[in-house]
Amino acid sequence: MQINVLEYLQRTSIRLSEHEAVAAADARVSFSALVGLAHALSLRIRREAGVENQPIAVLADKSCQAIVAILAVLMSGNIYCPLDPKSPPARLARIVAKLGSGMLLYQRAKRAVLEQMGGAVGVPLEMEEIAGQLSRLGPVDLEALWADIARHLARRIDSDPCYVIFTSGSTGEPKGVTIAHRSVIDYIDWAVACYGVTDAERIGNQAPLFFDNSTLDLYLCFATGACLHIVPEALFSFPLRLMQFLDQEGISTIFWVPSVLINVANTGVLDELRPRHLRKVLFAGEVMPVRQLNHWIERLPQALFSNLYGPTEITVDCTYFMLDGPYAGNSLPIGYPCRNSDVLVLGEDGRQVGAEQAGELCVRGNSLALGYWNDPERSAAVFVQNPAHRNYRDLVYRTGDLVRRDERGCIFFIGRKDQQIKLHGYRIELGEIESAALRMDAIESCCAVLDRARERICLVVQGADRLDPGELRRCLADTLPKYMLPAEIRIVAAMPLTANGKIDRQKLLELVGA
Repeated sequence: MQINVLEYLQRTSIRLSEHEAVAAADARVSFSALVGLAHALSLRIRREAGVENQPIAVLADKSCQAIVAILAVLMSGNIYCPLDPKSPPARLARIVAKLGSGMLLYQRAKRAVLEQMGGAVGVPLEMEEIAGQLSRLGPVDLEALWADIARHLARRIDSDPCYVIFTSGSTGEPKGVTIAHRSVIDYIDWAVACYGVTDAERIGNQAPLFFDNSTLDLYLCFATGACLHIVPEALFSFPLRLMQFLDQEGISTIFWVPSVLINVANTGVLDELRPRHLRKVLFAGEVMPVRQLNHWIERLPQALFSNLYGPTEITVDCTYFMLDGPYAGNSLPIGYPCRNSDVLVLGEDGRQVGAEQAGELCVRGNSLALGYWNDPERSAAVFVQNPAHRNYRDLVYRTGDLVRRDERGCIFFIGRKDQQIKLHGYRIELGEIESAALRMDAIESCCAVLDRARERICLVVQGADRLDPGELRRCLADTLPKYMLPAEIRIVAAMPLTANGKIDRQKLLELVGA
């Protein structure tokens, strides 16, 4: 029985010690070197920390160094918390204060950020203190290192936290989603089996380390021996160069947010260059429009495509949908529950709704987070007893997402409960407006928002210069009732994106309100 996520890396590093583990701009390292570097840093953490099972923040750009730091924290018996180095220092200081940790790992280049964070930081450890070992590291005695790590972790159990990832809260206060080792193990075991991942894979990473999608990339690498390629962030703004990178590096598997795939499809670069080695295209985080998805499928017919869904609170994903060819429907399903995850669709009365009825998606199983770090009240509001019974403790997570099931049990995303608006007496799903707009060929991306100050819906659209707001509104009138039609349609050159690559709704609200 596997207890700790590091057991993946232990088996892989012994089996494939000289196999390339991580390829990044700052270094390319083998599994042997990765373990040696992480162990060296973990010894320093042990000395400085003094206790175990405490959160240790990692302030670093996505890099080989950052992955070494994450592994070092785990080897020291502690919990890693990746920070977004581009976040305002005041926000980072609030997160570190919320963690209550006395330690933070940082890159030398982030020292200025650290200083701006002020007194929230306890004992900072500069990762460059071991960076020179990348070139000097001699032969690594893996058996001896893993024996030392096993002795140190002897008292750790699978329900101990593995990581804390902070997400934005509706109140503006970040929430620290706390995920246990057993949840990651459950998810990764399913993903390896479901997608047939082997040590021959080369994974092209897009997700930042502070975004939970990176969990799949990292642990597929550790569990199977697949090489993890950290794709340079700048390339995602240049679709042709991005596809050239995938081709040159032999990338076979990607797990990206839809906005990246949409941008590639809209520019048509797949007609010019189709990555020869790409065999698995996974995506999650937002709604993937059918038109752009079919553009990819038609040009890469040899590849497996899969839509995954899940909030951070349930360890990356809880449902998935596989495609074996172009999709004929208007709305792509989020599919069926992942192994060992149970999905409930509950109405306002807390009871399961029938087929084709809308309800809130709730999840139960090992995938559930332990709660929000140092925030029992907020945890209790969304991790609740299964309303179906009171016989024993059986928590479900209320996602706040509205879905429906068809007669076959396939699940379709409708929208967010907090994006379901009531305007002039009508209940309106903003996602339904977006879906209608995305069926038009000229629209590359869009987002509907409520301008509360003026009590009106505004649709922000990214597309060609030839787009005419009046014509778009007339086209929408063919499929939407009058009360759902946007009062204003704004055309932008590009959608603002969050650090995770999702559409930044807050910035759009500011644009609409200006």
